[in-house]
Amino acid sequence: MGITRSQWSILTEWFRNNQSLLNASLRSRYNRILRTYITVWEQYQESINFRFCNTENSDLFELFCKTQLQELPSMIIDATQTRDPSTIDTAVDLINRWQHSMNIDSHSVEKYSYKGQLFNPGFFISKKLNFNSDREWFNIAIINALTDMRICTCLYLTSRINTSDKLMTHYIKLILEGKLIDQTGGYETPTEEIDNASQLIKILIRICLWTWSENMEHNGWMNSLARRLRDYDKTDMVMGRVYSNVFDCGFIDMEQSWVQLLLIFSKKNDSVSKEIKEAIENNYITYREKQRLIGVLSKICNSIEYTKIKLTLTLDDLQTKKENLRKLLQEHINMLKKDLDMRLQDAAIDVHRLDSTARKTSEHLRKRIKKTLPLSLFKSIDFKQASDCFTKHKISIKIDKEPYAEGIESIPYINEGDIQADLILKDIQRIILSNLFSTGCSQHTVIEDFNMLIDHIKSSADLAGKLVLVMSKEIFQQYNRMLFDNPNLRELMRKNDDGSMNITTESGTRKVYFLPFVNQPFSLVVKDNYFTKLIIREYDNNKLVNVTSENIKSDSDKFKLTLNYELNIVFEGNADLKIAHSQRVTSE
Repeated sequence: MGITRSQWSILTEWFRNNQSLLNASLRSRYNRILRTYITVWEQYQESINFRFCNTENSDLFELFCKTQLQELPSMIIDATQTRDPSTIDTAVDLINRWQHSMNIDSHSVEKYSYKGQLFNPGFFISKKLNFNSDREWFNIAIINALTDMRICTCLYLTSRINTSDKLMTHYIKLILEGKLIDQTGGYETPTEEIDNASQLIKILIRICLWTWSENMEHNGWMNSLARRLRDYDKTDMVMGRVYSNVFDCGFIDMEQSWVQLLLIFSKKNDSVSKEIKEAIENNYITYREKQRLIGVLSKICNSIEYTKIKLTLTLDDLQTKKENLRKLLQEHINMLKKDLDMRLQDAAIDVHRLDSTARKTSEHLRKRIKKTLPLSLFKSIDFKQASDCFTKHKISIKIDKEPYAEGIESIPYINEGDIQADLILKDIQRIILSNLFSTGCSQHTVIEDFNMLIDHIKSSADLAGKLVLVMSKEIFQQYNRMLFDNPNLRELMRKNDDGSMNITTESGTRKVYFLPFVNQPFSLVVKDNYFTKLIIREYDNNKLVNVTSENIKSDSDKFKLTLNYELNIVFEGNADLKIAHSQRVTSE
């Protein structure tokens, strides 16, 4: 006989449906069946252990253990639905006997937490563990999984309590501690000692690490456990139950349930456990994991005040417990933040990541440079190896250090190279416009509005084949308003692919560029070949940008990223005409 949920569910559901009708004789028979189930289960477990320990198939034992640890939480939940102390005691006894059959003294957990393995994420993730040849590692995985299974089961039960419930509070403590109080013959096996909130936070951190390392994969142990409990959302063929509130993210985001469990053990002198201090100092927890843990602990800390307490706690010291818990969580958060700041402050910049950023920035800049006005005014845009006549430019931006720091694991950034390319592009635009504003001009005139400007362009024969650069935002807004009043305007001004507009008259074609983002009260008329060339020098490996860093230790989490590029722009002569508009410049 195996430890199967269906057999247990039939038994507990029968009792639940007939509890009010049971006489002393039937109740006695039911209790004997419960104890018989436990006895058969224990014999079965011993037989399985012997089989795996004495055959070449001992590497299959890890699969058997996983299956059992996934079934036990559902059986506990079946038992709690009866609200019968004897039945729930028996369910707790199932866990305790399983633990005892594994010959693991979880009360002495320090034996299984060396070299940071208390925070080793995952249940048999690194490799298939053989019960015989990998016994020590096997035991570490088992004790971690067993303790975390108890915690996750209690989280789920807590999330299902609607009002203050003394019975559930009592048995949640029993499940956590592995202790029994009645005389039903149950087997007491203390679990990992949880006598303060810091011990529970330590387990919370481990559960987070397991969940993240599995990436919520279908066959991940922690994910499978969450999914098993979530099966209660669906109608069960035996019990017809409906449960919920275990999300796809597993048990991490159950803040209010975590708050209630933590309050059970909250004490005045709680402090960060030595295991967590060791894990932070020795980098058993990675940089990214520390960042995510700060977020998880902060959410739980912020949930303390508005969490509705459903577990039965002493009301006169509830507020004190909350304050103690808030202080303890903040101590963990501050320790993690301090460690992150120190590592960033001491971190050197990885030149390989800078080189990668230079390549990505160059790729994005190449794609943008032919699309963005006023760069499209240039007839040719060249990328040259030669450096003659080039002017060096650089942009320094204050940016997060961690994407470029040595010793901190790299994560993909969606906008990496994008932001840097945009900054360079805006700088090139600024240089072009600065040169354009300072260009000489042979003629000047004043035209107040859009209609007068169009009439002047159409009637002036000497504007044929010229470019009219309209830089006034007010003129551009007048043009947009005119489109509604004069539909024929679209026929007069036909838009080109490069953003310009053609105005065709009997004396020839004029081309108009609207540059409203410049927002200056004038327009310039230039020759068609006025913008002859824009050239950007190419560095080694076909890069347009060279990325360096300076002032690395200006802040603990920021540093200056310097984007270097070389540019040459060529204009053909001066502007032919400068047209002044209204002096009012529309604000951005």
